[in-house]
Amino acid sequence: MTRGSGCYKDGFGARIALTFAMALALCVFGFGAEISRAEGPADSSHAELAAPTDSIDAAMSHRVDVHFTPLPDTMLVRMLRGGGLILAFRHANTDMSQQDSDVSNLANRAMQRNLNDAGRANATNVGRAIAALGIPIGAVRSSPFWRCRDTATLAFGRCDTTSALYSKGPAFRRARWLLLTKAPALARNDVLVTHQDALLPLTTLKRDELRESEALVVEPRGPTRGFHVVARLGPADWLRLAHSAGVVVTGLVPVPNQIAAPDSTRSKP
Repeated sequence: MTRGSGCYKDGFGARIALTFAMALALCVFGFGAEISRAEGPADSSHAELAAPTDSIDAAMSHRVDVHFTPLPDTMLVRMLRGGGLILAFRHANTDMSQQDSDVSNLANRAMQRNLNDAGRANATNVGRAIAALGIPIGAVRSSPFWRCRDTATLAFGRCDTTSALYSKGPAFRRARWLLLTKAPALARNDVLVTHQDALLPLTTLKRDELRESEALVVEPRGPTRGFHVVARLGPADWLRLAHSAGVVVTGLVPVPNQIAAPDSTRSKP
């Protein structure tokens, strides 16, 4: 074989090369088939994520209806245990006397509106109810604001922050849409902890309709098909589901009495 040419000079060498190549191809094919069988069918969501931008933008132009027919508790628990859903939380209850006074430095907790005692208790109790119910949790993503990060870590012990759950503008809105419409991996439920302002443009939610500490349970259908709201659950609803399933939730934290926020503060994100 001439060095660097990739061609053999004589026929015998060519036959040897051809035989070796065929054997190698069969090995690779067989190994690939085993991998394919082990991993299961290809994820169709990848094809949808590669869909033309126009198709995704067309789907996003229709705000998702948040009204739903309530499911029996047993059916909802079965769906949650089966995975494949998105739990989109508005952060837990906050101290409305505080302001977000420096959004250019989100690492500075002192310059943000933070969780109050009720919010910390509710986030903890929701997480313990979900764990007691045996609901599998996959990725946990949060807005970089501390009230969202604290909600996620108190409930689930971890989170990755993403500006897609806070920032405004078409690119971030599209990124948020993709998070809400892509199915979780490995039969788990993904968690998003965000603000009401991040959900309002994508849904028919009215301001303050989704309260602090509440979650939309979302069935993702792909970026060109959107998502379907299955349920809306607050802290008491998770405990009700546990009771319906005959599950005892231990380690619950007493929730201080809530004081209704003045009208002038009800529009905070």
